[in-house]
Amino acid sequence: MIGLPKKIFLPDVCFAMPRFSLCNRYLNAFLVCAHEKSFSKAARLLYVSPTALIKQIEQLEEGIGTTLFERTPRGLVLTRSGSVLQSKAQNFVQHGDALLADVRTAADSRDINVGTSDVFSGRYVIELWYRLQKRLSTSASRIRLISYANDRRRADQILTGLGSEIDVIAGVFDDRFLSHYDCSGLVLERVPIGCCVAATHPLAGKTSVTVDELLSYELFVLERDLLEDFDAARDALDAKTPVPREVEFNFLDLEVFNRAQASESVILNIPYWTEAHPLFRWIPIEWPLTARFGLIYSKTPSAGLQDFIDEAAKETRT
Repeated sequence: MIGLPKKIFLPDVCFAMPRFSLCNRYLNAFLVCAHEKSFSKAARLLYVSPTALIKQIEQLEEGIGTTLFERTPRGLVLTRSGSVLQSKAQNFVQHGDALLADVRTAADSRDINVGTSDVFSGRYVIELWYRLQKRLSTSASRIRLISYANDRRRADQILTGLGSEIDVIAGVFDDRFLSHYDCSGLVLERVPIGCCVAATHPLAGKTSVTVDELLSYELFVLERDLLEDFDAARDALDAKTPVPREVEFNFLDLEVFNRAQASESVILNIPYWTEAHPLFRWIPIEWPLTARFGLIYSKTPSAGLQDFIDEAAKETRT
């Protein structure tokens, strides 16, 4: 555009003003003057008159309350205060430009990053996205899987940082869970709480099992106070006589599956989490207990993700 100065690339400085910068015109004028050591040279780079530039520097000095330049026959020399401002301002400009770049990248990004691990697959989200794709706006036109290590520490990092590295995952949750991780959730369905066993287990051939049949086997169960729906399942089991033999775990990983296979135990589980181990199959339990399942995401989703969430909400099967 005619009349707008070009961006001048000078070592370690900003600076004739770019299209937009967090660096204001006073700071910009100061940095160019400090680099050029001359009002006239700096004025030419900034496309202003020397008189106007000197006035800006004087206004800056008045606002700060100290002199920034010594005017000498050999040109402009930074005072001690001027040297401090130059050093700090250069860092400010660099960080400011990086900040603007990050903000613009976030605003322009159409990617929805879906978390996936060995046990907690992103397949559910991907299939849902493809089913809704034609109804989504262009702001949600791309989706990609981001793999993360399937351990408790990493899962906690992902959940507490939703919206940065990973935008959304699928899983079981409740209000207490969302409050703990300070995130949002959309329940899409209630999935049956059943059990899974290894292919060689005596129950493997059954199409369903009763609670009484489970009491003959050691049960791997989720620790209490993690998920309300699984607590309710444990209440139902513990009300039985004899009380079942239970082994608690606080995070479902492949090691839990391996331990259950080695001891011919049964894992209290949902269908989506059984697919992680090829030797295990899921069996319904003859009871009405279910778990809330859906999308877990940041409280401040991007426009693309919010569009996806809004459309997904129309698919609710609760």
